[in-house]
Amino acid sequence: MIDNRMAERMVACGWAAAAAAGLFMFGWSFFQRGPFIWTGVIAGAILLALAWGMYRRSRICALLVLINHVSGFTGLMRQGRSVPQGEIAVALVLGVLYVLGIVGTFAHHARRREQPA
Repeated sequence: MIDNRMAERMVACGWAAAAAAGLFMFGWSFFQRGPFIWTGVIAGAILLALAWGMYRRSRICALLVLINHVSGFTGLMRQGRSVPQGEIAVALVLGVLYVLGIVGTFAHHARRREQPA
């Protein structure tokens, strides 16, 4: 059974991971050269906005963060090049943290609905 404290911690894991990934993506884009600089800036800003939504306990934002992560990971694996093990490990850890965020947001809303008005 997930109590309020555990749900809040799960949500915190999710939004903190999304915010860290968004800041990293945003910052890393300025070290790149070529036309993909703005792509990284925009993607980082979107991820930061979704992290803010997850912080505000939005279930939709939590799901969109995971969908974004899975689509990015799938694209990374389909490139046909050798992916470093560290990159795979970070992607898996982020995926687990995002799933915790989803579980936390859904548990938060379910427990909120159970409480008497």
